[in-house]
Amino acid sequence: MSKKSYSFYPGCSSQKAASASNYMTSVNSMCETLDIELNEIPDWNCCSASIGYAGGGELPRLALSARNMALSEQAHPDQDIVATCAACWLATKETQERLHDDEKLMAETNEALAAAGEWEGAVDLFRGSFLEGFSLPDSAPFEDWARGVRQELERRRGRPGAVDAPAAAP
Repeated sequence: MSKKSYSFYPGCSSQKAASASNYMTSVNSMCETLDIELNEIPDWNCCSASIGYAGGGELPRLALSARNMALSEQAHPDQDIVATCAACWLATKETQERLHDDEKLMAETNEALAAAGEWEGAVDLFRGSFLEGFSLPDSAPFEDWARGVRQELERRRGRPGAVDAPAAAP
């Protein structure tokens, strides 16, 4: 039987010296017995399960999980993500399903990641052109800003010449 590898983050409560850190001892023992390799996601963050539902808002909550997903894909391509914390796993799964099914929410999440300086995370989740089909032709500052973000995302995707032309004024 070959070793199965998963991209992994322990979640806040399971990390070393946290309230459920002993749980990691059991998880590590189980993984050794079952020949499972857990590859920790570098620089993972809290999934925001408790904060997000307590008034932090939907977009920040989804963006935090999306960041973990993007970091996972960068560090451990094509590995499923697992978390020892049930809330973390649920937040990740919900984010995955919601972003897959809602292009507008995907775009908003990418924008939030980009605004937070998480260009690499945004690039991994990025599909299509930034704010595709949206224009404020009477607002040159907005158009300049959107064009700059679009160019930066395309540059980071390795497609510097693929930037959309600004929308024509009516």
